[in-house]
Amino acid sequence: MNYPIGSVYRGLDALKAYLRQSCDGWEEGAFEPECFLHVGEKIVIRVCAGIRCTVSKVWSESWPADVWTFHNDRATYLREFAHREDSLRWAGIDAKANEHLLRVSKIMK
Repeated sequence: MNYPIGSVYRGLDALKAYLRQSCDGWEEGAFEPECFLHVGEKIVIRVCAGIRCTVSKVWSESWPADVWTFHNDRATYLREFAHREDSLRWAGIDAKANEHLLRVSKIMK
């Protein structure tokens, strides 16, 4: 999966356009949240993503994470990470110290 580096989208319409564009070339796709981690104004969502490309017909999976930032109960920022460890670090979560929370979150799904 490709993640645009440094891209900025302002407003709901721009976000919708980005999401539509990111699905171009897919015959089929699915995203299944595995767990949610709440840290201050940030929520880290660990995802299992699967897609089948239109051309190759090959199904592939990845395990990225998204970090949403909220302010006054409104989403203000979304950052996507191909590597989950990077999302935890960016959100200020010590993965080793919180390993038990990561396991519990997945079990409670």
